[in-house]
Amino acid sequence: MGDLSLECSEIQKLSDNLIVGGCLKLSNTNVSKLPENLEVGETLYLNRTRINELPDSLRVGRFIVVSEGQLKKAPTEELKRKIFMV
Repeated sequence: MGDLSLECSEIQKLSDNLIVGGCLKLSNTNVSKLPENLEVGETLYLNRTRINELPDSLRVGRFIVVSEGQLKKAPTEELKRKIFMV
C-alpha cells in the first residue's frame, strides 16, 4: 500500500480507474475533476484544488480532506461521512 503525492505539481488530470493503496495527495494542484472509478485506500487530500464535486464512483477508505466551502455539489451519503474540512 503506497501513497501517491502529487502536491504542488503541475498535473492537471488523472487517469480513469486509478487505484492508490495508501493516501492520494492532490493539494495545491490544478486538477479540476476526479477520474471515474478512483479508489483510494486511505485519505484523499483535495484541499486547495479546483475540484468542487465528487464522482459517485469514488471510493475512499478513510477521509476526504477539502477546503471549507470547496464542494458545490453534495456527495453521496457514504462520501459525506468521510469529509474533513480544513
